Order: sequence, then structure tokens, then C-alpha cells
Amino acid sequence: MSTNESTMRPIKFRVWETHSNSWVTEGLWISMSGVLYEMNTDTKECWCTDITKVMFENRYILCQFTGLLDKLGHEIYEGDIVKQSWPYAGIIEKVEWDKEGSGFIPFTKPGMGGHEWESQTASDCEIIGNIHENPELLEKP
Repeated sequence: MSTNESTMRPIKFRVWETHSNSWVTEGLWISMSGVLYEMNTDTKECWCTDITKVMFENRYILCQFTGLLDKLGHEIYEGDIVKQSWPYAGIIEKVEWDKEGSGFIPFTKPGMGGHEWESQTASDCEIIGNIHENPELLEKP
């Protein structure tokens, strides 16, 4: 690759299903237009679900891949909880999309601003959980 070329991160999602409180591992995909498709894995019957409809708006939570890896090489997704090493040693934060900065950044508390996050900073943190399975990790003593 030449120095003028850049690589884009892969666009990937993982999906949390609120009815079963578990990650969806098969039978679900999202189109480029934002339509969520479900497939019955037994019958292979397929149907689409517009996730913006009220009936389904809280059933599936999409968590987008940030394009960054933690210090152990694990993919960091929106909603992950990370423990910082350097330069924010020991700080535990939730990864969120920052609309104003147009990027994923860690926030220490809901409603508080985060700090800029670059790949070198991300590689100094470790994923310790996520907001769906481990919300208690964000509770302050």
C-alpha cells in the first residue's frame, strides 16, 4: 500500500437481544439501508424487521465495531467497558459514539464528555466487559 492510501475499518456489528439477554450469534443481518433481517434457523424462513418500528425498537441493540483493538488484540465494540492503562491508568469507561466528534470515544460517566481516543490509546486499554452483561462495572464505589 502506498503512503497516500488509507485503509477503512471493517464495518461489523454484534447484536444484543433484550428478550433473552444474550448475543445473537446466527440468523440475523443488517442491510446497508438499516433493515434488520431475521431468519428462522430451523425452517430457513426469512423475514425483515424494520428496527425503527416501535414494536421492535428495544428488542435488538446493535453495537458497532470501532475499528480498534485492545491491548490483548480483542475487537472493541460500542458498549464495551474498558479499563485504561496509559495515560488514564485505572479509569474504567464505556465506549460510545460521539456525535459531535464523529467517532467512538470512552466516557467515564453518562452525560460527561469523553476524551480523544486514538489507536495507540485503545491499544493501551483492556476490555473488561460490556454494558449489557456487566453494567455493574460502571458503578462508582
